[in-house]
Amino acid sequence: MKSLKIDLLQDSATFRIPNTSGHIISYPLPMYSTVIGFLCTAMGNPQKFLSKSFSLAIYSKFQTRYIEYIWYRNLYKQYHLQRFGSIDNRIYHGEFEHIGGQSPITRDRLHNVKTIIYLLADEEAMEQIKSNLAGNVPALHLGMAEDLVVPKNVEYVYLDEKPIEYVGKVDYYSWLPPKEACYCLPSNYIEFLSRIAGVTCLVSTKYRLVKIHDVTIRDFSYIRARLFSPRGLPIEYNQPYKFLIDRTENLPLWFLKIDGGGKGV
Repeated sequence: MKSLKIDLLQDSATFRIPNTSGHIISYPLPMYSTVIGFLCTAMGNPQKFLSKSFSLAIYSKFQTRYIEYIWYRNLYKQYHLQRFGSIDNRIYHGEFEHIGGQSPITRDRLHNVKTIIYLLADEEAMEQIKSNLAGNVPALHLGMAEDLVVPKNVEYVYLDEKPIEYVGKVDYYSWLPPKEACYCLPSNYIEFLSRIAGVTCLVSTKYRLVKIHDVTIRDFSYIRARLFSPRGLPIEYNQPYKFLIDRTENLPLWFLKIDGGGKGV
């Protein structure tokens, strides 16, 4: 079984938890929708990529986490008037500033981030993504718009056709998908999940465009995924837990199956 493996590096990144604002909190790894959006950009033809089903597994780790203080700006007229006193003025304390208003916020930043994406898709899509990432593609980001990413390595890995027993430690954060949406995971996966400590999160996958009162919004689909933290996997002697394994990284792979149709972000 052939899978496309994309190894990405970032100096810093924020994988924002939705609805956090005054202090933007970051997940330790990107959500599925973030990775789908990245793959759509790398593919260059989002509609074609999303029209067919595919499977994803995401792994990420970082060196350290810190808090950054920044300004968020807006274009509201009333905030501009409060700060500058006039619509035509942009000078504050002798300095030219951005129009509108601004608010001080803090946000989590992850430093020295490494993310590995495993993709199971049709041959044409994987080859197009691999070719584009090896060539001159536009600046790619993962997370916030300013979180540029560098593809360190893009290659095919060949997995065993059937899952095999895995015993060891996984040094990455990852998402454990629900049983009903997973691909090629063990029959005793529910028991495996029950032995993994971690929070269950609503993680976005793809969205569809919906018009409400003449306004078009993005309506996301969500799954309940367990946030996996670096640890050794539990051992079951009677019925061992079996996974597809990337032998080059010694990683058990838990794929989420994504149905065709819809869009990433």
